[in-house]
Amino acid sequence: MPPRDLASLLDYLIRNRVIASMAGNLLAQWGPPGRRLLGPTFMPPRRMPDGENIGEIERVNYYTVAAKDKSRHSPAPKVDGGQMFGTVSYKLGDSGLIREMTARDYDSLMRYLRQNAGMSAIGVAEGFADTAVLQALVERDEYKTWERLTSGGYGRFGDNGYVELVSGPALAGQFLEVTDDWTDPAINPWPTIFARLKRLTDAGYEKSGIRIVFTDQVRTILKNNPFTALKAGKNVLVTDGSGVISMTTIGDLVDDAELNAIFRANGLQEPVSYDLRGFTPGHVQKRFYPEGNMSFIASTGVSEEVRWNEDSPSDITVVTDVVGFLGVGTPNGQQTAGRRIWMRSFTEQTDARLEGEGVQTNDPVMMIPEAVCGLYGIV
Repeated sequence: MPPRDLASLLDYLIRNRVIASMAGNLLAQWGPPGRRLLGPTFMPPRRMPDGENIGEIERVNYYTVAAKDKSRHSPAPKVDGGQMFGTVSYKLGDSGLIREMTARDYDSLMRYLRQNAGMSAIGVAEGFADTAVLQALVERDEYKTWERLTSGGYGRFGDNGYVELVSGPALAGQFLEVTDDWTDPAINPWPTIFARLKRLTDAGYEKSGIRIVFTDQVRTILKNNPFTALKAGKNVLVTDGSGVISMTTIGDLVDDAELNAIFRANGLQEPVSYDLRGFTPGHVQKRFYPEGNMSFIASTGVSEEVRWNEDSPSDITVVTDVVGFLGVGTPNGQQTAGRRIWMRSFTEQTDARLEGEGVQTNDPVMMIPEAVCGLYGIV
């Protein structure tokens, strides 16, 4: 039976696991339709064993070793090696928030209940829990994922002066600052870009599998650079009578399709511009992917099975070529891993309201750091 008052509404949400199922669905990590998050493409969520918020993971990478020749009737020879062993330590962090439903939404909710429109009231409460609470937890994780992917480490900052810095593996030259001004027509950015790609190909990664991420501002800087126009065939080098070489424009500025074609012509994937923004707790709008960065992420051949439905572990989404995962741990006071969301009503007071609380013990865990490198400080 549809709920007819606030108490029965909250009881309905609990008994039918409406909010619990929403919080336990790991597909929420990719964001709502029309606002898709990119981080899980490289570090999808993984529900950790219950209670294991701190620990070590044995990392085993297999690589191909060519078979040996043998005579027709001899047994197959055993080939030693082909594995690289290591361990990755992790410590998941805690995060959470409490949000109040606005007075207008609360009045709408009560109006639906007074009109016996219980299903509409459920929709309002579910929408509030999703937008104000669940997505807030998801977006916190998206910020941490890109901090990890663009700098190797990240920070945890909370109330009462809480600060904790998490460092990643120290790989020499993994993230380089661009000291030249790419908006200067005399500066050629492409040797710097190709040097980053060579770092990954020298490590054994396939060039055609390298994924490139930057912002639209960096894309625009590249399109406006005359050396990009030279690669696109819109500029030519000419020599005057004195032997001085200069660049002459023979076409319009490079557009997005032509920039993408330059990457394809060099055996690379087309770059992805990622410009989504969220709001930090200080109500400051902030990019998930930091401005001025350019990331190069190799295809690793490693897949992650995301068991996204807490109520049905057989529901699986496979994410390929990952470099790590977002560890989803066990929050304080809980028995099992996963996000938790609660709804509470406060009706015995003049400021009657509905609150939503969400908590999680999540953090990104980098498993293959050598598959990632990047540039920062691009202007």
